[in-house]
Amino acid sequence: MTKAMNLIGDQRVCVGVVTEITNDDGKYIVEFDQTVFCPKGGGQKSDIGTAGESEVINVLKGEGGRILHVLDAEPRYCAGDEVELKVDPDRREQNKRNHSAGHAIAAVTEQCCPQLHAVGGHHYPGEGRVEFEGEMPALDGLLERLTFAVDELIERDCEISIVGKPFESRAIQFAGFEAVPCGGTHVASTSELAGLKLKKLKVKNNRLRISYLID
Repeated sequence: MTKAMNLIGDQRVCVGVVTEITNDDGKYIVEFDQTVFCPKGGGQKSDIGTAGESEVINVLKGEGGRILHVLDAEPRYCAGDEVELKVDPDRREQNKRNHSAGHAIAAVTEQCCPQLHAVGGHHYPGEGRVEFEGEMPALDGLLERLTFAVDELIERDCEISIVGKPFESRAIQFAGFEAVPCGGTHVASTSELAGLKLKKLKVKNNRLRISYLID
């Protein structure tokens, strides 16, 4: 099991001890005893960065709480070595804003339409969307109402907090809203979501999909 330091806070540098290196048809996968890299999951892209002199190009969740770091080439270190792990700050910030934007839309939509509940999200840059199930509301004017509510939330500069126990019951909470279980990365305040735009609404297979972009 890998100690996921990203669950504690917005940490971006740490030293990890190599526990295993795997060569999967030329794809080198490294595990450390601890890491600051957030793996792909929950609709969010993984962090990227460096592990020593190696480029970390993807990070995945493995079985039993393992976190797998995919490298661009064969590493120069081996099991037992200490390696400095550094997260790319631009990718981290991009992931944080896109992920928090999706949660903001979910919170506002559930408040405006209590009969709906968020069931999934895809928080990739340029591809953002959140999906809801429940009794479908009238769509006429809904996009405008939700846009106004999201803009108001951003203007209020609401705190976004990490609550619960980091490795057991971690959740995020927008001030004034219920906490939602989440292991991803997030901004600290809704003011950091300036530039968030709701693009369109679509109902398909009894689900409401809200697409969004954030500059």
